Amino acid sequence: MKKLVYISFLSFLAFSCTKDFEEINTNPTNPTKKIAERDGVNVSGYLGTIQNQIIPTRVIGGTNLYQTSINMMGDSYVGYMAPPINKWNNGRTMITGYMAPWWMNNNYTGMFSNIIGSWRDIKANTIDVDANDVTYKAIYQMAMICRALGVLRATDMYGPLPLSQQGKGLTKVPYDSVEAIYTQLFSELTTAATYLKDFKETYSLPQNIRQNDFYFGGDLNKWIKFANSIRLRMALRIRYVNNAKAKQEAQAALDGGVMEDAGDMAKLQTNERLVVLNCLEQIANSYQDTRLGATLLCFLKGYQDPRLNVYFKLNPTENPDGYRNQTNLEGIRAGFMGKKDYLGFGYPNVTENTPTYVMKPSEVYFLRAEAKLFDLTNDTKTDEQLYKEGIAMSFRENGVSAGGYDSSTNAPAAYNDPLDSANNQGAPSEVTVKYTGTQEEKLEKIITQKYLAIFPDGHEAWTEWRRTGYPRQVVPVEYNADATHGNTIKPTAQTKGVRRAIYPETEYQGENRENVLKAVELLGGVDNCNTHLWWDVNPNTR
Repeated sequence: MKKLVYISFLSFLAFSCTKDFEEINTNPTNPTKKIAERDGVNVSGYLGTIQNQIIPTRVIGGTNLYQTSINMMGDSYVGYMAPPINKWNNGRTMITGYMAPWWMNNNYTGMFSNIIGSWRDIKANTIDVDANDVTYKAIYQMAMICRALGVLRATDMYGPLPLSQQGKGLTKVPYDSVEAIYTQLFSELTTAATYLKDFKETYSLPQNIRQNDFYFGGDLNKWIKFANSIRLRMALRIRYVNNAKAKQEAQAALDGGVMEDAGDMAKLQTNERLVVLNCLEQIANSYQDTRLGATLLCFLKGYQDPRLNVYFKLNPTENPDGYRNQTNLEGIRAGFMGKKDYLGFGYPNVTENTPTYVMKPSEVYFLRAEAKLFDLTNDTKTDEQLYKEGIAMSFRENGVSAGGYDSSTNAPAAYNDPLDSANNQGAPSEVTVKYTGTQEEKLEKIITQKYLAIFPDGHEAWTEWRRTGYPRQVVPVEYNADATHGNTIKPTAQTKGVRRAIYPETEYQGENRENVLKAVELLGGVDNCNTHLWWDVNPNTR
């Protein structure tokens, strides 16, 4: 009976109140497509997804991806962290150059394919709906900045990727060279920053987009600085292979405005509307799979750097397992063999709600310092001023006092393994903090301090180590890999080692096999970990 009455009532409304029917009977918590498009509801979720994919968070279930693409690779290659127990593949992991197929499939999908998929979703719900809508175009350009950073990280890991023909309905997408990808990303970042600059002069973003922007809460000034800061990072990346292009792009990025203040930082963090859980916390505490690395310990300990106790903490007293030093933090030299238990070494000092840092202003100061040192920009500040501002900014980012740190002549410490003295190694470098020396010595100081500032972004630190050879590393104890799985050449403090990740089996076995084989030709004919990428030509790293 109630059902019949309800139908009758709706019939009455259909004849007597047709003018207001749609408005009255629209559930505000389940908006129509028209309202969703108008308010940005249909794209805010996709924007949040791509933001959480660049450096994976638990919002997208990204802990395993974070572990295999960052923690077991970059973090370990630059000595940020290392696993406390050898438990994978009889001691063979990506840490020592062993690229297991399932890890490579996971990394390629997560770092590249999924980001492209999220970009396609945003494109389908913005400019594909109405290419002339100014707000849609603004949202799309925000997504393009995210895509640019995601693709940058992926190409810096793999090399050639199928990028330029994406979104054209192809099932077999050709690969582009690293040089072509960089050229495309420079252009896309320029377009995005220019459009957002013009857009904000007249328009504003829908409230739903502002509220669900994980990075900047819809602040377009910060988005523009973000785009230009990525562009500056890329300009320095290509300095050794194309100095003229690096100079052009670095100056244009600086002219457009880059990150300068702590509030400009791009990060993902839980707030009153959004919940973002940190992947590293789960890897360190739930999985018990990562601890303080030897190289990072040597630099922070030798410099008497207070960030050591910000980044890491002593073994919790409630965990009695393994070696435990309750006075001093201890670090692990990667590649140790056997069944030693390093669980009691330095714990990453993270909680579920610790921010996931995407890009820090301190990095940008070090980028500017290098650019000025090598005459890429007409920055009004000197390279020494920018170097010192980078240090000061990092200390502010971490809530500690710099004091006279930037004039310190302390040197890195030697590495001592309290469980096995055979793993001991002398100090990886003699570089001090005080900004003195030759141009190359100053570069080592800039990159070393950038390495300390951008923690825990091991992917970027690894990329910069490949580019510059800095900071010099405590080398792995052993290198247990084979040519089939990617790598046989053990790294030195500055050279060799893993230069890239190999392509996944899914590319060779799927519809795109023909194109991935052409990508290998772009690499020089061999898909292994020892191949230097296009920008990786510094003679000091050969």
